[in-house]
Amino acid sequence: MRNLRYILIFSLLFLFVLAEAQVNYKHLIIRARHELSEGRFTDAMLFLNRAIESQPDNYEAYFLRGVAKYNLDDLGGAHGDFDKTLVLHPLYIHALQYRGICNQRLNNQKEALDDFAQVIKIDPYNAEIYAARAVTYLQMTRYEDAISDNDMALSIKPNLVMAYINRGVAKSYLDRHQEALKDIDKALQLDIFNPDIYFKRAMVNARADSNNMALNDLNEALKLDNTNPLYYYNRATTYLHIGDTVSAMSDYEKVNELDKRNALTYFNRGILYAIRKDYPNALQMFDFVTQINPKNIYGYFNRSMVYCELKRWADAETDLNKVIQLKPDFVGAWINRAAVRYERGNEKAASIDRRHALYLMTRDEKTNAKSKYQQYADSTYLSKLINFESDFVNNANMLNLPQYASTEIVPFPDFILTAMQNDEYVFINGKKRFYIDAELVKVNEKLPFKLVLQNSDNSIMPARISKSDFVKTDGDLHCLLEAMLLHRDSQYGEAEKKYVAISDKTYHCYSLLNLSAMLYEAMSESEAPLVIGETMPPRNVDVTQIINMLGEAIESERENPYLWFNLGNMHLRNKDYNRAIDDYSEAIRLNPDLAEAYYNRALTLIFIDEIQLAATDLSRAGELGVSEAYLVMKRYANK
Repeated sequence: MRNLRYILIFSLLFLFVLAEAQVNYKHLIIRARHELSEGRFTDAMLFLNRAIESQPDNYEAYFLRGVAKYNLDDLGGAHGDFDKTLVLHPLYIHALQYRGICNQRLNNQKEALDDFAQVIKIDPYNAEIYAARAVTYLQMTRYEDAISDNDMALSIKPNLVMAYINRGVAKSYLDRHQEALKDIDKALQLDIFNPDIYFKRAMVNARADSNNMALNDLNEALKLDNTNPLYYYNRATTYLHIGDTVSAMSDYEKVNELDKRNALTYFNRGILYAIRKDYPNALQMFDFVTQINPKNIYGYFNRSMVYCELKRWADAETDLNKVIQLKPDFVGAWINRAAVRYERGNEKAASIDRRHALYLMTRDEKTNAKSKYQQYADSTYLSKLINFESDFVNNANMLNLPQYASTEIVPFPDFILTAMQNDEYVFINGKKRFYIDAELVKVNEKLPFKLVLQNSDNSIMPARISKSDFVKTDGDLHCLLEAMLLHRDSQYGEAEKKYVAISDKTYHCYSLLNLSAMLYEAMSESEAPLVIGETMPPRNVDVTQIINMLGEAIESERENPYLWFNLGNMHLRNKDYNRAIDDYSEAIRLNPDLAEAYYNRALTLIFIDEIQLAATDLSRAGELGVSEAYLVMKRYANK
């Protein structure tokens, strides 16, 4: 009987734990849904991550996290979460639908069609799916198929506005302009205050060369929404078609007022200024283009032509060098550089450039030099190659999303041991990240505050922590805390003495972690003027010496991910990119939730053009709460 009672109590306890986990899961899902509804997608993911940890075999959290990632433009990450949802619930129609839309936006048209086909098998009377598949057919220029799917959608749901719009767009591409306008007009009857329908009708009119009608529609769209840069951009283009360059310039200026990173618009403004012979403003526009899109050749190429107009031959040659570095087979750059070098008196180099241009124009036996030259002079060909950053954000809420932030993209700095008061001690969130390892859990039991591992730009040590807070400590722990205070106050020389004096194995790795970060910090400040009363700096060191110091620390503490992270940062600063990647990888192996390591590894991978691998790391970093990852993904990894 005693055994039976024991088993019964154990079973009841087990059931209680399960019930508690279930309640916790539901609570997290409810919180996540609320955050999603408010557009706080990164916050929603933090709740969903915890829900997944609570119940890893429940499909709902994966699906909702996929929705959050989709809204943050992490299409690859969203696709992965929808995949996981479908593994757990193969017939979950919403996951199939969203995965299809993800595939559509990733230009995986075949996979998108497969997903939509599966949805239609499960739910053949879903009008929205036919309309969504029609968009994929539009992407594939299968206009008749797009029309057919929209016909089916409208037979199921006669007032589906999206189906009328997209059927009209498909018909316009088949030059059936009157039928197209009839569909768009029907959409307007159903939703007369929707500015996007006026915009779509403007595009149909523009394809029919009815520029004045297009202009009227764009004016109507802007009456309803005067904050949409896409409407201004297209109205500017329409003004150009009717020869009104003044109005076009005004609209382009409005686009950049609303969207300061729209490189395509700066590019067009640069061209208009150059045509007007307003070369200083043209140069400023092309400067913006090259800053925003440093790997796009046409900002440099057009700026070089402005420099030529100003007879600034050295600047023109520098820009043409950059073009040739980025695209070695661009004939126009070789031809222009030959002319620039001739003007600079370097006839031998000019002759070499002319010969190379001729070689490029004639190396393809099927193309003669004249036609090749014409191809490079053809503006249509150039427009196909131009891929400037030109996201037209048309919603104030979208501007608040992290992927549209206007911030500097830099790696996370070194980890250090820092301190915070108990009332500041909260677990990782999107604003203030920190980590605690097993040793710190034990150490913190001895202190009236908390020691945590945090990036050095977040805080060295809050000013509220003072020597009196740890007066009861002794030995190496006391020495470490004193060093941290000196470090905080930039008394580097004194801090270094105390960090070096620590020998206790428990605290030694933390002292070396802080010392390595502090030495680099001191190096970075070494060019600043001395301030009266400042204590002596630490000994002169370089990055290689800090790398050696971290290497020695790792020899005795190989399982410390924060030492590996700092070593990765040092290798990155030393331009040893492959070793930096290896170090970040080791940090991630030791702590798979170390978000900063994924982020820094992603930036390093982007630098060496490993974009696909970088996108995976950025997705994981964002999932773990690094909102900056979505900005990087938008600019570099979703191309």
